[in-house]
Amino acid sequence: MNFAEHIQAGKELLEKKDKTSLQRALFEFIKADEMADEIEMAKPQTLYYLALINYWIGNIVLSYQLAKRAEKSIDIAIDKSSINFKDMRTNLGENQIIDLISNIKQQFPTLINSISIENVEFNPHEIDFTMLDQMNNFNDQNDSEESSSQDKLSNQLDNAEKLDSYVVNTLTENQKRGILFGLILLAQADGEVHNNETHFLNQTANLLDYDIYDSAFEHFQSLGADKLFETLTTLDSKQKDWFIFTAFGMINADFKTTTEENQIIRVIFENMGITSEMLDDSISRLG
Repeated sequence: MNFAEHIQAGKELLEKKDKTSLQRALFEFIKADEMADEIEMAKPQTLYYLALINYWIGNIVLSYQLAKRAEKSIDIAIDKSSINFKDMRTNLGENQIIDLISNIKQQFPTLINSISIENVEFNPHEIDFTMLDQMNNFNDQNDSEESSSQDKLSNQLDNAEKLDSYVVNTLTENQKRGILFGLILLAQADGEVHNNETHFLNQTANLLDYDIYDSAFEHFQSLGADKLFETLTTLDSKQKDWFIFTAFGMINADFKTTTEENQIIRVIFENMGITSEMLDDSISRLG
């Protein structure tokens, strides 16, 4: 398993919210962070999920420390990146990280203000389930009295899955071809296809329940860019939201963004009628 697969496994466990699943989720996120060492573009995500799981198991100080480190890691990733683009911070998860930091400050102001926890050495992979053992609200999976702040964080995790479900149930076969063809162009933009990009493409095809080796897909690709753009413009607003995030996921799959990839994605978006303002609105809708 690569770091992204450990993240996904951890997210699925986190959503269950029972004690055993939360414990297992922590180990998945630790594995992801260990595998992401030396990969600056991956650190904001792995640190965020470490912060999030520690929040859920009651390790508030450690959660805050990790969230602040995740916030700083965005600047490091951008500084070391060969190219920057307008929505880079958003794609690195800055909004989620800031939301978590704000949530902790609002819920635990006395704790956060009474101790110095910034610029202090700590173990990001610390394993402590002491508070989890005392938290009764995780014992009943049907508990309907979770706090609004916890609901907000949970909803952030659910956003992508809900949009996935909508897209899977509404896309036509031709629209699926257009989306997958667009992802292939992005993967090939820099002259080489990374293993992670191939994996990302296959995962997307599996999600859409579409066989990329189908002769109909080969024929669609042979029709060229005009057919691609014509098809992608038929996506509705929610489908476009999903495609925007999926396209950015593809160009970040190999943890680097090239000039060629940025040029291709801009051409695709422009031909779909997606402006920079629409990109901002799309990102805002998904939080």
